[in-house]
Amino acid sequence: MRGIYAIFSLTLVFGCNIVLGNEKGELLETDQGNTHGSACAKGFADCNGDPRDGCEARLSEASHCGACDVQCGASNALCVAQEDDRFACASGCPAAASAICDLQCVNQKTNASHCGECGHACPGTPNGEAFCEQSKCKVACAVGYHACDTRCVGANDPTGCGNACTVCASGPHSSAVCDKGTCGIACAAGFANCDGDMQNGCETSVWEDGKHCGGCGRPCGAATRCVGGLCLPFGGMTAEQ
Repeated sequence: MRGIYAIFSLTLVFGCNIVLGNEKGELLETDQGNTHGSACAKGFADCNGDPRDGCEARLSEASHCGACDVQCGASNALCVAQEDDRFACASGCPAAASAICDLQCVNQKTNASHCGECGHACPGTPNGEAFCEQSKCKVACAVGYHACDTRCVGANDPTGCGNACTVCASGPHSSAVCDKGTCGIACAAGFANCDGDMQNGCETSVWEDGKHCGGCGRPCGAATRCVGGLCLPFGGMTAEQ
C-alpha cells in the first residue's frame, strides 16, 4: 500500500518548538529559530535554507542533480537516476527511463509528473496520493475512502457509491444517499416514497394524502380528511388548532 504523505502546517508554541513543512511531507523542527534537525522526503532537499518552504528542491532536476550544489552542464545536461537511487548528470538516458522530459530521464510508465507523456502530471486528490502505473494515473486512498477514477471518495458518498462507483440518482422531493455501498433516497419533510420506486422520488405528500396521512399506509376514515399529517373531520378543527 502506498503511503500518504502528511501535510504539516505552521504550529507555534511559545517557549517550545516550531514545526514547519510543505506538501512533499518534509518536516523541519526548530528551537526558537535555530534548526536542530531536519528530514526531507526521498528525492527532495532544502537547498535555499528557508524553512518556510520546506524541502523545495527536487533532486531529479538538472539544476539540483543529486545534491543542492550540482548543476548539470552542456556536455552532461541530463539528470539520470542511478542504481543506488541517487541522481547524477549524464549525456544520455538508460533504457529503463528512456524518455527526456525537462532535462530529466523519466519512465513514463511510472513517473507521476510525466505519466504516459511529458508534462502529463497525475492530479492530486484529497484523501489520497496520485501515482502512475502503466502510463495511467491512479490513486491510493486513505483508510475509509475508495478510488473512483482519480478521486478518493468516502464510503457513503452518493457520487461514487460502492466499489462500482455508482452515481446515485434522486427524484422529486428527495436527495440521493449511499448507505454501505447501496444507493437510496432521503425524502424531504412532508413527503415519503410510498410506492417504493426511487425513480419517481418521494411522490407522496403525507401531510395531505388521505391514503397515506402522516406516513405510508395510514388512510383516513370516512368523513375525515388529511390535514398536516392528521386525519380530521370535515368542517372540524384544523391541524393548527
